[in-house]
Amino acid sequence: MFSKLKNFIYNFKYILNLHKVLIAIMIVFFLSLTWAYYSFIKTTRLTFRNVSSSEVKNVETMANIIEKNIIFTIKHHTKISRFCLRELLKVLAEDRKLKRLLNDVLSLYITKNIKYIYVVYKDRKGEYRYLIDGSLPLSERGAFRQIFVPANTRLWKRCFKEKMDVYGVQNWNEKVYGLWITYLHPILCNGKIQAVLVLDVSSGTYSKLEDILAPSRHYLNYMIMFTTIIILCIFLETMLLFGEQRKRRIDPLTGVYNRSYLRELEKTLDLKKIAVAMVDIDHFKKINDTYGHDYGDLALKNVAKQLMLYTRNYDLVIRYGGEEFLVIFRNYDGFRNKRYVKNIIRVAKRIQRKISANPVRVEDLEIKLTVSIGLDPFTYKRRTLYESITMADKALYMAKRTGRNRVIIARLRGVF
Repeated sequence: MFSKLKNFIYNFKYILNLHKVLIAIMIVFFLSLTWAYYSFIKTTRLTFRNVSSSEVKNVETMANIIEKNIIFTIKHHTKISRFCLRELLKVLAEDRKLKRLLNDVLSLYITKNIKYIYVVYKDRKGEYRYLIDGSLPLSERGAFRQIFVPANTRLWKRCFKEKMDVYGVQNWNEKVYGLWITYLHPILCNGKIQAVLVLDVSSGTYSKLEDILAPSRHYLNYMIMFTTIIILCIFLETMLLFGEQRKRRIDPLTGVYNRSYLRELEKTLDLKKIAVAMVDIDHFKKINDTYGHDYGDLALKNVAKQLMLYTRNYDLVIRYGGEEFLVIFRNYDGFRNKRYVKNIIRVAKRIQRKISANPVRVEDLEIKLTVSIGLDPFTYKRRTLYESITMADKALYMAKRTGRNRVIIARLRGVF
């Protein structure tokens, strides 16, 4: 699998440089946009967190002031010296004027940001009920002792458990719409919670900030989508171009590379890391004359198939002309390690034996094939690729003259 991927990459690099540059530029641009989007989201979250923290501090200060004003009003108009729920319930049940006054005190703190202010207590059955409510308009106020159902029960349980100020940020998918922060401020007496002052912060500030940042976020989203589409289009065009180029490099009959590809490949091959073999089908003209050209084509296909089968994925098999094939063994290091020379000779002989052992079978007819191979394992000492091919071709000629169906190895000067 790795060798196939390696072979694909090796061939892919010959695609037009313009496409490679365009893809590289667009990928860099895409990564830059992605980084910018990530930074924007990170900054946006930090901004909302800072705005939320600032809003919470303002609400905390306001809650303390409101509590003092409530206690002051109760002291001024009743004999109750502290906020005691039991006594206050009795007084408010009889004194409507005091209820209106306390509701009005709360309503003084209603602003664009503070949408609802009310005080809730917990009865003996554990149910939450309104004590006073300064929300505007009057139609939205909760009546005295009316049951209150919190949207976030965990927040209320936490407030009663910890006996300290807590707040929660509303989610947009919750039923409470138009609110951003719910702030709970417990009113204590003798270390016990008597009631909870609730301030609901409007989502107006959040919405304004969201509206300011939304265009930038949408712009980055569209740019990332647009860049992704362009990258895909360039990639698809490159793949189509690669397919067309590959078709031009492939011999349509045998499916191996053709000679034109060899011309493209010549300048990229390192002569110190390859070995060259010329393979020729023995008595090919006789096969054509005896069985016909269709059988001759089958013979060519069979030899090409076996050459591909018995070489590695990154080796190159090229139809050099007629019944001749050129095999370029890559990742061959005969220049540094002489054992590679012996190994490549064994490989060439194995190919020759395997082909002769696998005749072409067509229906009831069996055609025995043999090949002659001229091998140049000393390509690293040649000046050019074609000099090595010439030496391999001379070795092939010697193999033909000495009886065929054999491998002859080229020397530095001549063959043996």
